[in-house]
Amino acid sequence: MEKQGKLKKSGKAEFLLNQEFVLPEDRKMQDWGLTEEDPTGRRFSLKYVIPIVILALLGITVPLALSLSSRWERSATAGSPKEGNPLPEREQKVKIDEAIVSDLSALEVVQAFLEAGSERERLAFVRDPELALAKLVGFAQEVRTFPIEHGAVIAMGAASASGNMRFERFAVTMTDGRMRLLCIAATPRGPMVDYESFARYGTATWQGLLEGEAGEEVRLVVKPSFYFNHGFTNDKSWKAFELSSPDWPDSLTGYAATGSPTAELLTEITSKNRKQRVTLKLRPEGESHHDRQVRIEKVLASGWVLTKGDIETKWQRKQEEEGASLR
Repeated sequence: MEKQGKLKKSGKAEFLLNQEFVLPEDRKMQDWGLTEEDPTGRRFSLKYVIPIVILALLGITVPLALSLSSRWERSATAGSPKEGNPLPEREQKVKIDEAIVSDLSALEVVQAFLEAGSERERLAFVRDPELALAKLVGFAQEVRTFPIEHGAVIAMGAASASGNMRFERFAVTMTDGRMRLLCIAATPRGPMVDYESFARYGTATWQGLLEGEAGEEVRLVVKPSFYFNHGFTNDKSWKAFELSSPDWPDSLTGYAATGSPTAELLTEITSKNRKQRVTLKLRPEGESHHDRQVRIEKVLASGWVLTKGDIETKWQRKQEEEGASLR
């Protein structure tokens, strides 16, 4: 990759002073004209010798200090961020404008995002920084540190979000060994991180759903289920799906009304691969939450990257158009 490492962290050059200023041995032993063997007329008074010594030392040490200062400034300048010269992680100060971001590859954006030394620096690589900032308090702590501690980053290829946004996927190994999916969306500004999907952001927690809270935006893994019990016993009225998350200790069962756009879309999403990532809107149905059952009210995205528009409406329109073309 041509620009690989363009924004990698770099370290400041370290200047080592290997030599000390030491008087030559013959100068150490010299008596500065105060020996008894000198003729009387050539002797110097001590009160004149001391200022002469001080002035001589100043004449040597001041230029040396100025030279060292100049060399240190040049070496510090050489340690500014550039290719192949990593800085200590907390000392990087990156000022990004749209032109620079647009020139980066998806992998370079991943590296810069993960290694950012401040919130402001990280948000420069996020596709919707204001929205991400508003949701930041709900993000897991491990995706909010500076930098984000991680292991290997593995490219997983391209995909699309709800059929209308292309993005590159990367699997990021976290310090506990688990993986997080990092999606780099193609935007007019260039490749940008979808921070919410990386954080697996949700408006309701596992415990909150069990206590009857509604979830306006919940990122989950879904697969078809055949569990019909308690408040959802009629398999003709409901389509059942098992809902899970890497952040949950166990799964829930979600139900969508048979024949609804929600049920039909989820059925299509899981038709080729039974286990898929989705973003859903959930709510309890009566006291169903006591039995770890929820109603799936709406599909917000096929995957964890949200896009503009109503995906169910788009899917319905597409079905109608395909049906009309067959008639």
